[in-house]
Amino acid sequence: MGSSGINAEYMGSSGINAEYMGSSGINAEYMGERFDALTQFYTRGANCALVVYDVTAQDSWSKVSKWIERLDLDECVVCIVGNKMDRLEADPHLRAIDPGRVQQYANSFKEQNHVVLTAECSAQTGDSVEETFTNLITEYLRRKDQMTARKRGMVLKPASGKEKKKGCC
Repeated sequence: MGSSGINAEYMGSSGINAEYMGSSGINAEYMGERFDALTQFYTRGANCALVVYDVTAQDSWSKVSKWIERLDLDECVVCIVGNKMDRLEADPHLRAIDPGRVQQYANSFKEQNHVVLTAECSAQTGDSVEETFTNLITEYLRRKDQMTARKRGMVLKPASGKEKKKGCC
């Protein structure tokens, strides 16, 4: 989701197929409410979502909450992705969205036990794109394992690194 116009598919090393559907190919004035209805259809039942905004455009950031509202955050792991980092290398003053603001917004979902990650990348140069997908899918798999364990009455805890041996072995 987002406004960059990228239609890409990524197959990570985990074997999970993640799709990204951009929206620039559709004339928003013409499609209007029809497109809004379609996005509801396509986002229903999503396990993971990338919500992409342009780090150099305030109006792009202002649409992020609208996209996130369409998702079922009880079921979906979201990553808010700031794109066009390549433009900041040439001129750091172009940055319109502070990363701290994005992180603060993402953290606001923790109160409801929702998972919202953040990342910044450049689709043009490919910088941090694979890492962004990998982090999203890793978080999804971690969450899926926890939900499966809860259904079975188990509680998974992160490894502490210092495991005590029990018994004779």
